[in-house]
Amino acid sequence: MKRNVIIATWFYYDQPGFLDFLYRIKSISHEYDVTLILRDVTFEKEFEGIPARVVVLPQPGQGKKPLFKFIWQLATLVKNIRPELLILLGSQLALANILLPKTPKVLYWNEHPTHFFAGHIKRPLRQAIGNVLVWMSFFAARRANVVMPIGEAHRDDLLAHGVPARKIKMHYMGVSDRFATLGEARSPVAEPHRLSMVYTGTVQKDRGRDVMLEGVALARNRGIPCHLTIVGAMGA
Repeated sequence: MKRNVIIATWFYYDQPGFLDFLYRIKSISHEYDVTLILRDVTFEKEFEGIPARVVVLPQPGQGKKPLFKFIWQLATLVKNIRPELLILLGSQLALANILLPKTPKVLYWNEHPTHFFAGHIKRPLRQAIGNVLVWMSFFAARRANVVMPIGEAHRDDLLAHGVPARKIKMHYMGVSDRFATLGEARSPVAEPHRLSMVYTGTVQKDRGRDVMLEGVALARNRGIPCHLTIVGAMGA
């Protein structure tokens, strides 16, 4: 009999993609009896075909208020179901750790809390509240059984904010083998063995900017022809 696991998510309506979440949820659902928690029925189509029960806790809209309501509803549901494990698939949900002290929890740390809790520099009160919420997010991360950062910058930041090293499990994201032969099918242009890469997303350190640029520099210094195109907004 498979162990009962709840996977909680918090997606944005303007989110550019779901594939990385889909891969994780799909792999977990093959090994565990999964209940997938969503905030809106419109996200269900992104996970069709996954062997998991879907529960929608409706919280439309953006901002902190819907997020806090969702976390409260999630905590209530988890207390009723009593799963063997709760996976919080997003650092936005870190505060749920405080409400569920007895539930085994894994926290996927994919964004810095300043991205969604930052205050407004021209409004001191909002800025102060944002700073408190950021502090609470790291405090809540320390209450998880396992924290899985998306990259080394996040790992180092979690350590700097007091999350015990024994709780941090760093898993590097790999590339599927099925992508290995894609380059072989391309017709040669100016350089037949040239590696062309495209990065899309926010351009900042905690998104891997420096690692990406250093990797290209190392490749070119070793005589490997490569070209990197960056498409994205600058980080705040």
